[in-house]
Amino acid sequence: MRIWIDLANSPHILFFKPIISELERQGNIVYVTHRDFAQTTKLCGIYGIDSKCIGSHAGQGIAKKVFNILNRAIKLFAYAKGKRIDLAVSHNSYAHCIASEMIRTRYITLMDYEYQPANHINFRLADRILVPFTFDVEEIKKYGATNRKVIKYPGLKEEVYLWGFIRDGRFWQSEFPDLDSNKIMCTIRPPATMAAYHDFENPIFYDLIKYLLKMTNIQTVMFPRTPAQREKLKNVFPKLYMPQQSVNGAQLIANSDLIISAGGTMNREASVLNTPAYSVYAGEIGSVDKYLIKENKITLINCKDDFQKILFQKKTQGDIKVKRKVFDFIIEQILRDANIHR
Repeated sequence: MRIWIDLANSPHILFFKPIISELERQGNIVYVTHRDFAQTTKLCGIYGIDSKCIGSHAGQGIAKKVFNILNRAIKLFAYAKGKRIDLAVSHNSYAHCIASEMIRTRYITLMDYEYQPANHINFRLADRILVPFTFDVEEIKKYGATNRKVIKYPGLKEEVYLWGFIRDGRFWQSEFPDLDSNKIMCTIRPPATMAAYHDFENPIFYDLIKYLLKMTNIQTVMFPRTPAQREKLKNVFPKLYMPQQSVNGAQLIANSDLIISAGGTMNREASVLNTPAYSVYAGEIGSVDKYLIKENKITLINCKDDFQKILFQKKTQGDIKVKRKVFDFIIEQILRDANIHR
């Protein structure tokens, strides 16, 4: 089978790496493209993914985003035309799903957040929609999802690539020898203010950074999403530690004592890797995060008074055991759909 995978954001590299490897191991031809955004090009190199870079991020503004999606879709179409692709797969890559429609090939989208406005594009054009077990199908029908299209996988998407994870206890010493890892290591990811689902600032986030920087027993490590975001944070918090290099995200999370993120993948990875996670996400909470909040895997920080909910303590490092059932389920579904022709 000829399968085409598109990586539109940095979390997609980790997610699709084991999928690409398994599909190739089984004898399939896998074409990979990626959008140059949030260190995707660097990460493809780090993880050994042979990928063609096509397009970049448009920045903020709906008009720019729409133009960028259509422009990239045309470039992706030119890349894929003539390759006789049997199936296209992505984690809600908008340009990819349009290009897949243009070459008339089956398309699978995966998605784990119900309230992304651009779900209207992918869910309507997709032949198959793979979502976590927490989703209410009725909730996403307004985006074009149907009972026939939707298949729920039995877990979280982060389990797809974390099932074989082994923690490196010397992560901080090897990656950041200048830091004192005897302190409480607090890793932070700022809001995705450039994204369609979170195109606004959250003032609580800045108040929280001020609060953390006053604490001498804590080492805060900030990982901005874009160069522009890095520059803005540097101007506001000149003493904030912000590494330049890309690192293994799973090792970073597993070796942190706590994670503070404005929603999304990092918090869910933390829940899988048994690291306390705190969310300052100000948008509508999706079903996955609602489930993790209910299970006490994520704590919401909505106001300054909630800062008292954060437990600043060294984490007890135990065994991390993640089952591969979600990985096997998704591989099986991809291969099943690759054998169905439009």
